Amino acid sequence: MSNRGETVHPHDHEARFGALVETIPGAVYRREARPPWRFAYLSDAVAAFAGCPARDLVPPGTMLDALLPVPEDAPALAKALSSAVAAGQPYELEYRVRHADGSTRWIADRGGPERDGSGAVAWIDGVMVDVTERKRAEQALVEQRGLLEALMNNTPDEIYFKDADSRFAMVSTAMARSFGLDDPSQAVGKTDFDFFTEEHARPAFEDEREIMRTGVPVVDLEERETRRDGREAWVSTTKIARTDHAGNIVGTFGVSRDITARKAVESELREAEERYRSVVNALGEGIVLQAADGAIYAWNAAAEAILGQTGDQLQGLTSVDPLWRAIHEDGSPFPGEAHPAMETLATGEPRTGVVMGVHKPDGTLSWILINSRPLVRPGETEPYAVVSSFADITERKLAGAALESRRGTSGPRSTRCSMASRSSRPCEMTTGASSTSGSTTSTPRSA
Repeated sequence: MSNRGETVHPHDHEARFGALVETIPGAVYRREARPPWRFAYLSDAVAAFAGCPARDLVPPGTMLDALLPVPEDAPALAKALSSAVAAGQPYELEYRVRHADGSTRWIADRGGPERDGSGAVAWIDGVMVDVTERKRAEQALVEQRGLLEALMNNTPDEIYFKDADSRFAMVSTAMARSFGLDDPSQAVGKTDFDFFTEEHARPAFEDEREIMRTGVPVVDLEERETRRDGREAWVSTTKIARTDHAGNIVGTFGVSRDITARKAVESELREAEERYRSVVNALGEGIVLQAADGAIYAWNAAAEAILGQTGDQLQGLTSVDPLWRAIHEDGSPFPGEAHPAMETLATGEPRTGVVMGVHKPDGTLSWILINSRPLVRPGETEPYAVVSSFADITERKLAGAALESRRGTSGPRSTRCSMASRSSRPCEMTTGASSTSGSTTSTPRSA
């Protein structure tokens, strides 16, 4: 614009036009209105997505074909330009061009026909804008949506997105089916109260209120779901806060995995373990479990009674503990590393029918008959523990000693064992003649 009477020189007009062009976000162009649609003018901004200066792209430049679309998009551009010229109407099109470095750029092209003095369409004027980043973002979004749809349609887990009022915004196909819905979209706008009883829906709602208030997630929460149609299920649930692009909490996201079968197995295992413990505790034999290091970690009531130890005393004891003061039948020490349990741990082989004398805390001696068996996990060779069972044979040993003593009074020679006093003294050797006369002679045990 000029004041009245002011002379505008062509140079000034071009300068103003150039300044205006520079403010436009994109490359301004004028191209011929006929194939091959060569450019007559391009602003310098074209270099950003062409990789070469504008002067090389307009006659008499050396790269007149550098800004042509990639082969796949060339027909679409030719059609858009031809239609615009024929109809005298503007056009919009997005297509790909090659950058000078060989990369591909996306261009948003908006132009329209321009007529000459005779009214014929002579030029197409327009603007090209580099939209490569936007197209990449759109493609990434499409891919992410595809992945999300694949996940939501195929996962067996119940996945759901909720808004700030705990209304479903999206649910997985598995969750829709669990609700008895034909399509996941039918759950949109509904809440847990539409599908679950108050017993489950209310705590779930309160959990989501707290998550949105604090941002602290709920992780692997095992909960029993009770549905309005009477069905029940156990699920492991994880819920987190859902945020928008600015980081504001706008709802929740959750995954619930059905663990009903696992809970049933756990219940059966607990019942089986209770039955097992009841049986083991009812046994008259002692049962002791020792870990790979020999430490006792489980036992039954009979073991406490036979060994004269409380549970607190047995916990963590090993066979090498001097507390046992174990002996062989001949009265010699029974080393801890030679105990049946320790040998089984060392060799992986069971031991059967081993007789051992052990001293109780009160000093009395008990005789026990021990069997030990290794416990080995599938696929492994080394025992991870050993189980020992043992019976109290003290009374049997005493009875045997008494019988030997009675037999000795009528024979030429007899052995009176000191088992009657539960000690480990050597046996007394007596002769029948001496017994008759009332005198006794002690002799050392023969080798």
